[in-house]
Amino acid sequence: MNLNFGALRIMTKMTVFTVLMILFAVNLFGETIYVNNAIQSSGATGTQTTPFNTIASAIAKAQSGDVILIVGNHDGKQLTYNESVVIPKELESLSINGDNNPIIDGSGEKGSNNNAAFLIKAETVRISNLTVKNFIGGNINELGVKGGAAFAFTAGLKDARIERNIIENCNYGMIFNQNQSLRISGNTLKGFPAVEKNNPKAGGVGIMVFTDNQYIQDNHIGDKSPNTISGAEYAAIYVGSEQVLAFADFTRISNNIIKDNTGYGIVMSSLEGSCILSGNVFEGNKTAIFLKSDNHDTFIEKNTFKGSVGSAEVVTNESYSGAMLYSIWKHFENIFEKPTFAKIEKEGYESIIDSDNLRYIRTNQADAEKDGGSNGVLSK
Repeated sequence: MNLNFGALRIMTKMTVFTVLMILFAVNLFGETIYVNNAIQSSGATGTQTTPFNTIASAIAKAQSGDVILIVGNHDGKQLTYNESVVIPKELESLSINGDNNPIIDGSGEKGSNNNAAFLIKAETVRISNLTVKNFIGGNINELGVKGGAAFAFTAGLKDARIERNIIENCNYGMIFNQNQSLRISGNTLKGFPAVEKNNPKAGGVGIMVFTDNQYIQDNHIGDKSPNTISGAEYAAIYVGSEQVLAFADFTRISNNIIKDNTGYGIVMSSLEGSCILSGNVFEGNKTAIFLKSDNHDTFIEKNTFKGSVGSAEVVTNESYSGAMLYSIWKHFENIFEKPTFAKIEKEGYESIIDSDNLRYIRTNQADAEKDGGSNGVLSK
């Protein structure tokens, strides 16, 4: 018998390579762990037939790359999970997906240190197709905020996808601290009461991306699949820092529907770096956009403003020039359906751009343009 040892060696190498690729693929895609609190099993292992009853049990078993599938409907019955869980740092590339829209309910889950449905310490995570509601009160000490949240991410997040979730009646919908590569899309967020008035670190915020002297990098809120955010007492979306200048390498907030918020639509605070607000629809908010300070590389383009219940669509502090606000109104393809466009807040006076009477603001930095006339100044 003639043996072709060269061919045998090649086949052996190919077999070893194939086995290694299969093992790599299994590790890459991980295991699917099932959660279903309608099935009671004393020997639960997380399989589809013997699922865990709690999300916490599934997280305790999970390894990096695994998928946790939370069942939301069993034999026609809607399933609700009353839990508050922590995703530890060592669980990388974990996916938490809902099947048939499971409800995570914070009623009775009041905690003094962690009142979040999910406190995420891992650097990479995917969360989709969940309904989270009623996380009110308490504190999240690791983030230094008062109130409860659906999703709270501690510092160091490198890659997250938060998609197609429903969040209702929480002090915060989502909180992100010192993050890179964040995608938030296709979510519906409504009803965010504040613990304290006029304090972004005391609730009343739908999506909060904040940092102190760190990076907010490559974040996308909305994009092709819009988030709908309503009922926020302080702001639907808050990006920036309350303490010091925050470097935002690139942040894009686009194609969202932001409506009926008793506070601001979007607040931008103390950012240095490029930020784009594009293609959003603002309707029925107290004020659509508040540019607090140091956001001079912010582009506001192709948005639709359908009328705020307050005095103006865009509010800034005195560091903004009238020319910049005029450009937002005149040159950047924004659509304003109601007459009052912007005002600048400064101690002692306020100035207003009003598209009815064509009076535009003048500040200490630069004069605004005016069609067919000189600049107008409105005194207190």
